[in-house]
Amino acid sequence: MSKRKLILTESQLEDLLSNIISAITGKSGEFDLLSLLGLKPKDEKELETKIEKDEKITKNDFKFQDVDISKLKKFNFSKIPSGTNNYRSAEPSKEVLGSIINKFGIKNVIRFNGEGSDSDGLSIAEEKKICEILGCKFYKLSATRDQDKVNQLLDSGNTLVHCHHGADRTGGNVGGWLYKKGWGDTKKIWDYTTQYNGWRKMVKNSPNKFVNGGYLKQAQKFGVKDLKHAQELN
Repeated sequence: MSKRKLILTESQLEDLLSNIISAITGKSGEFDLLSLLGLKPKDEKELETKIEKDEKITKNDFKFQDVDISKLKKFNFSKIPSGTNNYRSAEPSKEVLGSIINKFGIKNVIRFNGEGSDSDGLSIAEEKKICEILGCKFYKLSATRDQDKVNQLLDSGNTLVHCHHGADRTGGNVGGWLYKKGWGDTKKIWDYTTQYNGWRKMVKNSPNKFVNGGYLKQAQKFGVKDLKHAQELN
């Protein structure tokens, strides 16, 4: 005699367990199975307490030493010209991020990069939690679609903007903001932006990569029209 497997959906399993509990207790009705099994907190306050206990990041993780800006060069860190206390960088470590927020009075953090190969290890969840702990707001934005939001946050000041390397996506959006503010013309912003990335070499040696790799699209944020225009700016 062959054996047959019984496959139940999650809802069917819940119904089955409810019927078993009803038979044992002599009571009918719906049951909160997670609570009965001791797997669910009794109330929201307990849930929040559990989350806090499970949270790996606390204020104790940060050493609020006076950050030496010269040591932040490896993070492509610098102040954005404009006089509104805005900064740009590559993805920082959680300790460096905490110190930057504390030292420079950062109130908003913009992140363009994702995770995995597009990150050096600081997850989006970790970065968001660090910002919450230190009293600033975190924004995960698109480097191609959210220029208006970037402009709004940079206008408000006290903002750190970064991507993975602090070069291309950060460069395009910071350049787009400076262009909108009238800080300089396309040539001036091209010269400023290319201090932090490899666009000059790319335009000269790998023009197809510049056009098709999304770099031209970032440069267009501050008035670069096409490849020929970029080559003229070089």
